[in-house]
Amino acid sequence: MSSVLFLSHTARAGDFRVGSHHLSTAMAGSGHQVAHVSTPYSTVHSLLRPHQLARREVASSGVTRVGGVADFIPRPLLPANIYWTQRQMQKTLASIGIVRPDYVFVDQPLFPASHFPDATVIFRPTDLFGTPALRRAARRAAHVADGIAATSPGVLESVLPTHSVSSCVIENGVEFSKFFARSGTPKKYDFVYVGALDFRFDFPALISAAEALPTSEFAIFGPIPANVPRLPNNVLLRGSVAYERVADVMAAGRVGLMPFVANASNVARSPMKLYEYVAAGVPVVAPRPIADRVTDIAGLRAYEPGIRGELEKALASALSDNLEIEPTDIHSAADRDWNLVADQLMAFAKTCSQRNN
Repeated sequence: MSSVLFLSHTARAGDFRVGSHHLSTAMAGSGHQVAHVSTPYSTVHSLLRPHQLARREVASSGVTRVGGVADFIPRPLLPANIYWTQRQMQKTLASIGIVRPDYVFVDQPLFPASHFPDATVIFRPTDLFGTPALRRAARRAAHVADGIAATSPGVLESVLPTHSVSSCVIENGVEFSKFFARSGTPKKYDFVYVGALDFRFDFPALISAAEALPTSEFAIFGPIPANVPRLPNNVLLRGSVAYERVADVMAAGRVGLMPFVANASNVARSPMKLYEYVAAGVPVVAPRPIADRVTDIAGLRAYEPGIRGELEKALASALSDNLEIEPTDIHSAADRDWNLVADQLMAFAKTCSQRNN
């Protein structure tokens, strides 16, 4: 088996589980020796962001074992201290027996991927990069990578370099067994959403839908931002929910919400959340740019984001039509299980390795 390194943008200590967490666990389960390193947490970060207690605690713990994966967060003195981060990372990797990883999967382009000349490096961008610094870093990562495996066609298009490089789209998946096991959960809410409430979330559309459907409860789970608009009484802001409870929360809804604004980031989004809803037995109302990329789910209702009234029409029809998840939908979600996605990603990496040897 091979030694594998993930350079990730998100620590396991956060509110969300992202693709690198699932993929690293799946590859460890397949017998690979796997390390997962997330964005460094410097001394300066700890002073400027004292509220990030969970991340600080994990960073201070050194190497921890999670699902067979050696997980750690570099602790440089200063942010963006690439030299110190690389030295610390190499020392830590050597201590767990990974002196020269065979494969490096890069989600966080700020990591110095070029410092692993003996490895097959796969750049795995998962979103559009919103700042000039990140876009420059993404271009560098794409330039040095042996292959690019993006999570959506839009993300792939945004990072493709001018020179020829092996590339593909491998969408995010679902921890199928966890979500499917909750598919018989009694329903508590008409509509449920679990996820980020950031610039991609459409609060105005949610408010409009809740006002149009005053007898329905909208349960919204996710870290609550500082500036939340005034919401109707039938919108329940529940705050963050641990990943271990996400499947239970999703399955308690009659219809899954994906109320996203009409922007480039959402157009390029991977439909991971959609498959989680489906695996939990919950039909979904999703924006058309995402729904149009998923052709094998019967329990899916699309709406046009950015057009007033579209979301509530889709939600109302989903309820009145008793929109349901079909057995074929469950099979489609099972085909997106993270173990299968990890196999697909590793097969692509091996192809890139063979081409470059």
